[in-house]
Amino acid sequence: MGYPLPLPAAPVVPVFETLTERERQVLFWCCHGKTASEMALLLRCATSTVNFHMNNLHAKFGITSTTYIAAISAARGLVPIEVPQHLAPAKGLRA
Repeated sequence: MGYPLPLPAAPVVPVFETLTERERQVLFWCCHGKTASEMALLLRCATSTVNFHMNNLHAKFGITSTTYIAAISAARGLVPIEVPQHLAPAKGLRA
């Protein structure tokens, strides 16, 4: 007698679609290198509130590294990232 077969998995909703508006805002600023204190000023809330939303992001993504969450989000195009002018390649030059 073997193990019972697992039940079919429910459709997986992409993590980004489950984020609240505030979690998306925190993720956006996180991807732009802002600290929790800076985000709190930008979002007009307490630093503890920003940390609360960051903890929610960690749980939803299943990743403990904020940097890795930001990298994945930027790489997948979930958060628009603009390259600062001083880091953008000059016109006419190949990157």
